[in-house]
Amino acid sequence: MMTIMSMEKRVLDLTLEIIYLLTGEDYMLVKKTSGGHQVGSYRHITVLSSERNSDEKILEATKKMMELLTGEVPIRCQDVTVYFS
Repeated sequence: MMTIMSMEKRVLDLTLEIIYLLTGEDYMLVKKTSGGHQVGSYRHITVLSSERNSDEKILEATKKMMELLTGEVPIRCQDVTVYFS
């Protein structure tokens, strides 16, 4: 089972991946603590090969994030999607 911290990290990673796919730019995470700032970086190594490929990757990352947040896994058959928790 995924811990809250690992789920938060995974959601942030997926968010940054979506931002990268939309903009083509890498971003850095900065965590504010009471004693100052801790900087963590995120490098996305996938090269954008086409707009269609990028769109598919954005949809896949969004689907993974929804699965993490809801705990539901979609099963799709033709035009019907059923969600299982």
